[in-house]
Amino acid sequence: MSLTAPNVTKIEFIDGMKIKIFYDGKSKVVDIGDSDLPDRFPSLKQMNFFQKAKLDGGSIAWPDGLHIDLDELVYDFPDTEINHTLPATGNYKTLIAALKRIVE
Repeated sequence: MSLTAPNVTKIEFIDGMKIKIFYDGKSKVVDIGDSDLPDRFPSLKQMNFFQKAKLDGGSIAWPDGLHIDLDELVYDFPDTEINHTLPATGNYKTLIAALKRIVE
């Protein structure tokens, strides 16, 4: 399966190093702090610097020239807002709907 580049329209900074990415009618929260990026790019650990990021074409860019590819954030990072719990009660249609939300 070939993935197309996400059409990111907006980013929002949430608590800590979490960024909410709005793309293709969806949204996803990624936690940069849970990745190796702050270790590779120590300037990201400074919150006043971290929150200076802007959308720049197909990436998120910081003033020092650091860019993170949006494809990587959208497709490779886990969504920290996903609730992977299944319903405790209900019929098979409820279960199937919950499973579909998990894999999407």
